[in-house]
Amino acid sequence: RRENGEYPWWPFMADLVLDMTAKYVYNLIILNAHAKLFDPTARAERRLEELRSLIDVVWDSSSDALVVSSREPFRDTAVERDNTTGYLVRTMVSPTTASLITSRSNNA
Repeated sequence: RRENGEYPWWPFMADLVLDMTAKYVYNLIILNAHAKLFDPTARAERRLEELRSLIDVVWDSSSDALVVSSREPFRDTAVERDNTTGYLVRTMVSPTTASLITSRSNNA
């Protein structure tokens, strides 16, 4: 306290500046973490990875024969001059199928 009875203003201002700076930095940290957690692309990739691991477990542990086929556009370079687009068909067979074929041939 000063001689004239007034309080100095600088401690209040210093506290105000430090408080505002700390809140600003804290807000930046929270917004950065929120953007990383809820980024639509990263979130979709995480969900696809979870789905991929679940499908792998089902694929490897299934006792049934599973066959999955997919069709995708395929441009043949040999017929590119004709601008012909065909389809590439990919087929995958579960590991159980091999054991079913083996056990069937052993029983015959």
